[in-house]
Amino acid sequence: PVYFLWSLGVMIVAGGLGWLAFQTVPSETVQDPNINISAYAGWRLNATSFLLVWVREAIYVALGEEIFFRGFLGGWLVRWFGFSIGNTIQALIFLLPHLLLLLVSLDLWPIIAIQMIAGWLLGWLRYRSDSILPGWLAHSLINAFGALAAMK
Repeated sequence: PVYFLWSLGVMIVAGGLGWLAFQTVPSETVQDPNINISAYAGWRLNATSFLLVWVREAIYVALGEEIFFRGFLGGWLVRWFGFSIGNTIQALIFLLPHLLLLLVSLDLWPIIAIQMIAGWLLGWLRYRSDSILPGWLAHSLINAFGALAAMK
């Protein structure tokens, strides 16, 4: 249970850095249909919409990424290379598909940096808790709070 509290700390750090990073990105870039959060552009910000976004991000995005990157890949890399190297490699591999955002706009580079930090922190959480569940909670909340940047 203590790692679920740690997951909230990871969410606050990564989510806060992500929010700051989104402040540097022009709003027309955030609204680009090639960016995941643009799907929420027409949504009104309220408790119900946030809950729906959180559930969607938890099921359709964060769960698969946590199973593959932190559960499977991170677990294997940490066993082979130790925590420091294995987790860093996992975070770099997690970053690779996210680099496609730079094809949408180079203005998104601050988001890429935060995704690297978040990938490393989520890997740390997986290593310490020996479970993907706290990281899944943090990852889905980070994504849900990121979607706020596109909402009205």
